[in-house]
Amino acid sequence: MDNTYKHKLILFTDTFPYGAAETFLADELPYVAEKFDSIAIYPLYIPEGKTSGKKAGIRESAHRQIPANVKVAEPLLPFNHKSKLGLIKHGLFTSAPFFFATKEFFSRVIGGANVPPAGKYMIGKKARLGKRIWIFCDYFFMLRSIIGNKLLMERLVRECSMADVLYFYWGDKSALITPFLKKKLEGATSIMPKVFVRFHGSDIYERAKGYLPFREMLYQSVDCAVPISYDGAHYIQKNYKHQPKLLETFHLGCSNKDTKFANLMGKLPGVFEIVSCSNVIELKRVDMIADAIKLITEDSALIQKIREKRATEGMKFTGIHWTHFGGGPLLDDLKNKCLKYFNKNFNSGEDNNKAENKHSSVLNNDPFSVIVNLRGPVEHSKILEYYRDNGANLFILVSRTEGVPVSIMEAFSYGIPVIATNVGGVSEMFRNCPIGYLVDAAQTPETLKDYIVKYILLPKKEQIAIQYNARANWEENWDAEKNFTSFADALCNSLN
Repeated sequence: MDNTYKHKLILFTDTFPYGAAETFLADELPYVAEKFDSIAIYPLYIPEGKTSGKKAGIRESAHRQIPANVKVAEPLLPFNHKSKLGLIKHGLFTSAPFFFATKEFFSRVIGGANVPPAGKYMIGKKARLGKRIWIFCDYFFMLRSIIGNKLLMERLVRECSMADVLYFYWGDKSALITPFLKKKLEGATSIMPKVFVRFHGSDIYERAKGYLPFREMLYQSVDCAVPISYDGAHYIQKNYKHQPKLLETFHLGCSNKDTKFANLMGKLPGVFEIVSCSNVIELKRVDMIADAIKLITEDSALIQKIREKRATEGMKFTGIHWTHFGGGPLLDDLKNKCLKYFNKNFNSGEDNNKAENKHSSVLNNDPFSVIVNLRGPVEHSKILEYYRDNGANLFILVSRTEGVPVSIMEAFSYGIPVIATNVGGVSEMFRNCPIGYLVDAAQTPETLKDYIVKYILLPKKEQIAIQYNARANWEENWDAEKNFTSFADALCNSLN
């Protein structure tokens, strides 16, 4: 196929290119931009710290680097989506239709019909009635805020009537305008643009929140639903009567331009390096890592066993160093737990060099030490620099639910083996050869401890082989260049 495309694409995001979220979209966008003549981005809202409108100079606001043929439009919402007052003000007092929601409200919200179970580690078998009502109102007011804005809808119709593809990066929020937008476009253009919607984790698995509104309405209106995992595609096929016209899986990917391979056995001699990266929320269970490490420290016989095993290969075992990247509402609770568990050897938010110097001193003067550094929110590039410069023996992610975590891809790209729970599409990431451990979703601190120890006790030769396997797995299956080029081609091929 000719690589020169003279087509227009409109991309709907949550906040990209503003703020720091949707980092994986920043990797994908250049590949899509190569295939289209022009792209217009419509963020849903601008995160806190920036305001919309001409007064704020939205088009001149600082945001992440984007390709030259990509332009950023004003957001769909003139307020932060997380603002309850904004949702009520703009979503309640509007002339937008509401009858479309009555069946949804009485059937799925009140009646709980066809609401997939949430899972035992969520909020019950399915979201409680009060929870479903709140989630419904949140989405309903957001949707009415958009479709009730006459000037905005007129602008969208004008823009979309000249577009070939409408691409919604998430399968909730902005994507819900699709049936209303398509209806208005029927009289404005002879050629209807193709609608592609990606589905990740929280926007596809109703078990994550217990309920997601307007699923059937959305699936009927899209031309191609694009789950990022085969598990997600199966979930849609299994749980909903109305199916998208086309359902096709395209995996995400991550970039790694570093030619330097991560330090295979960690930077500090004799120290077992553990790293994790996620929001500190209940869903991610980051505190379980602290619990598991604490259990290791309490078992002196186990520590001696590890030391003797490593000594046979001329290696020491002086301690464990755990670094976590990511903030969230439960970060303070995690800090308090780590302070209680590890006392003087707990650090919070320290940069790599400062922490490393302190840790080296502690480890050299203590027969066995555990060092914990909770870095909090850290710029994405700094996380990758840490992987490159420090290396790690093990990456851990024990979430209750996931799509296909980019954090695992990034760990693989630096040759870091992974312990992860078998949820969502995670199993699709563990292919062919040993690259870590895929564990049951009903994980406990005790079983996590056992898996960590199991890996520590592996011969050095086997550990190194697993690390090379992890890197090879990324090169074959999760390289952004391969996966995003394939998806960009699919967007263009849909126009033939």
